[in-house]
Amino acid sequence: MENSEVDRLVVAFHQLKHLFHFAPQESEITRGEFFVLNSIRSHAEKDTTEQGVRLSSLYKNGHISKSGISQMLSSLERKGFVVRTMDETDRRAIFVRLTPFGTEFLEKMKQKLYEKMEQVIQRVGKDDIDLFMSLFDRFTDAVREVFYGTSSEHEERVEK
Repeated sequence: MENSEVDRLVVAFHQLKHLFHFAPQESEITRGEFFVLNSIRSHAEKDTTEQGVRLSSLYKNGHISKSGISQMLSSLERKGFVVRTMDETDRRAIFVRLTPFGTEFLEKMKQKLYEKMEQVIQRVGKDDIDLFMSLFDRFTDAVREVFYGTSSEHEERVEK
């Protein structure tokens, strides 16, 4: 394969990655804070207690430093998006949970994303979206196999 094909592919997927850094543009939170809110929601869907998500599990994603997450949580807490609480039995453990305001905000952002994606589907056409998804699935399967020695079937089993 020629280097030009590799370059085109790398550039295309870099562009695709940056297209979907969906962040609230008309909002009082930053892109990083939006990422943290989504991380809290994602962790809460998988592993939560009544108190919320363990702060330590947010640190494990590795995309943002502990101090960065801590600063963003302080900001989000001041703005009313999250609440942090200390575990009654283990005072070292801190939990974070979305407030109703934070949950509502994320739902509104999800709705805006879906509305934008509906517009994309209308412009591109359902047949081309289906073709794109088929090719994208093949590509991601190949990347998983070549780079990580796994397949999408393995990933689906791990996620469940």
